Amino acid sequence: MCRVVLCVSCRLVCGVVCDRLVELIIPSLMFGGVYLQYGLVPSIVLHFVFDVVWFALPLFASPSRFDQGLVILCALAPLWLVLAKRFILKRPAHVSNVRYIPPHHLLLTSR
Repeated sequence: MCRVVLCVSCRLVCGVVCDRLVELIIPSLMFGGVYLQYGLVPSIVLHFVFDVVWFALPLFASPSRFDQGLVILCALAPLWLVLAKRFILKRPAHVSNVRYIPPHHLLLTSR
């Protein structure tokens, strides 16, 4: 809702059209659903991978295999962090939101 208000106000004040509002509604709803279901960490990782894919899409149209390999290597950065933590701790690394409680559970327990 805030985005709609911002776009309308920008259009009225400075004549800027917010075309990206319509374009990004579906991904933002998906990120919100992942956040509500699984917490903040998975939604951050999903957003990171989403951005890497869209920003690097032109590189995959070019014949440069080196650049494509670097993009894939960087897109796997969250996996490298988990593997490094597992190596340092010498046991399986559980990267999760242990203390995360979904909002619908909060509403049920607060009564």
